[in-house]
Amino acid sequence: MPHIYTNDELKRFFPETEKCHYSSEFPYRHLIMPIFFRMIYTCGLRVSEARLLKVGDVDLDAGILTINHSKKDNSRLVPIADSLLKKCIKYAENVHIFSKAEEYYFPAPGGKPMTIGNVYKNFRKFL
Repeated sequence: MPHIYTNDELKRFFPETEKCHYSSEFPYRHLIMPIFFRMIYTCGLRVSEARLLKVGDVDLDAGILTINHSKKDNSRLVPIADSLLKKCIKYAENVHIFSKAEEYYFPAPGGKPMTIGNVYKNFRKFL
């Protein structure tokens, strides 16, 4: 059942994502979660679209996401809000210094994409 979050719920949710701590099981989690959930919200992405973004899909110079093989196998370009773009640039400086275009933008251990289970587990922690 869809839920539209109130401004109050969102004001409480996003600061909680910033409190994410380093975990040896998921080394970039504390850097990923604040960006991941903001990107879903501000860019209107589906969870799977954000999870499967590749480094090459995120154009930090133009401030554009390329969403490939979305629903019904469509592709589209999505602008990144300036406030999120600044956070994405800082994130990339910490996570993607030597990454290749085909690597996942939000990597899980082993170079795989985050699992749906990991996303929802973290989402519930922040509520």
